[in-house]
Amino acid sequence: MVAAVAAVTWVGISLESIVRPGEHDYRDGLILLPWVLTMAAFVALHRVQRHRAGFIEKAGFWVAMAMMALTGIGALGMVIGADGLTPLAFPIGPMLWIPSMVAWGVGTARAGVMPPWVGAGLALCQPLTIGLALALSPISPVVERGSYTGALANGLVLAGLAMALYALRSGNRHLTRVAAARV
Repeated sequence: MVAAVAAVTWVGISLESIVRPGEHDYRDGLILLPWVLTMAAFVALHRVQRHRAGFIEKAGFWVAMAMMALTGIGALGMVIGADGLTPLAFPIGPMLWIPSMVAWGVGTARAGVMPPWVGAGLALCQPLTIGLALALSPISPVVERGSYTGALANGLVLAGLAMALYALRSGNRHLTRVAAARV
């Protein structure tokens, strides 16, 4: 459920950034909602696969959570005007968060509890976000802060995660294409 709500909030803030391009400071505060919901969704994913998780999944998850927390603190710093915290939002947080997400995605795919595309989505989430923001830049220019056009990619990844978690919970192996032997 939390992954679905996270997906909707990512898509909403992205579409609002596309429809109303440019730098808008209020979005730096709004982005904290899908950010925290995403962290909760990631905790849910880790909980369902931790029994099969190896070192890469566990390390990737914990480093990703730590970097998401640091990045969130940096984003909060932008909102409240604490300039000393802003580097945590960018560039420090993402420089460490992106590789941890790649590791966690690989670990998720290797755990075999979720379909491999969930792991691929985790690993590619931020590169897809950056690529989508650049692709949409002719209609919504990339700005330093306050615009999140590329967050649509986060929304799609979280929607896929929500679908896979729901399918796993309901026992619908067809939906996620998880082989019965792997679950």
